Amino acid sequence: MIKKVKLFWSLDVQKTEKWLAAMSAKGLHFVAVNLLTRQFSFQEGSPRQLTYRIGCEGPNYALPKTLINSGWTKVFGERKWYVIVNEEPPNELKTYPVRTGLIRRNNWLLLLCSIILIYGAVNLSIQLTLLGFMAYISTPITIVPSPWWVLTPLIFLAGIAFWSGIIYTCIALVRSNRNLGERVKEQIKDPNSTANVIKKRNYFWVYSPDKLEQWLETMEEQGYNLVQVGSYARSFWFEKGSPRKVKYSVDY
Repeated sequence: MIKKVKLFWSLDVQKTEKWLAAMSAKGLHFVAVNLLTRQFSFQEGSPRQLTYRIGCEGPNYALPKTLINSGWTKVFGERKWYVIVNEEPPNELKTYPVRTGLIRRNNWLLLLCSIILIYGAVNLSIQLTLLGFMAYISTPITIVPSPWWVLTPLIFLAGIAFWSGIIYTCIALVRSNRNLGERVKEQIKDPNSTANVIKKRNYFWVYSPDKLEQWLETMEEQGYNLVQVGSYARSFWFEKGSPRKVKYSVDY
């Protein structure tokens, strides 16, 4: 068993998924991750081309039958996190897990970090205002000798590290949410791709889900096959193919 530490893996799960796939290509297959120490465990074996997906849904999350029938297998599950793997060639995969739970988790963390940043900015502005006011009225400043002054540089450096970490976390979470669910977008950008994919938006379908079902079925009859649903189900990607008779059902 080989173990490797990856401290910030949860801030960019797509990068972590690619890392796990690269490790499998080297013959090191993912077994588990210690959520406290951020330590990944790998089992040595023959090199294989595997596709990994990381999700955040809940402790009792069970794979839908659609994913199971598509070859996905759950290899790890602890707390809200799970990791699934598929042995099919990546270019043949058409069914992927949804990212809603992961995006929701990122949004909560982003909200928390934003509140901390706002608090820090307000606190800093108040202190700078007071210092500027004291300098303006020429208030004498007396420095009292103390052995604890030696800790001041350490506290200053710790503060810089803390606020830098908060800013980095915010940037990483925003980038991660933007990149989640971009499989079809990457295919469109690929100059070697022959896929004829179109994107359509539908913002207010939640007020009438039955009309969304009819719309998707009509698109299928016109030869536009649904291949991807964007974050929060506001964007839909269709690939031009053969007309099909498909029944859609929208559920919450």
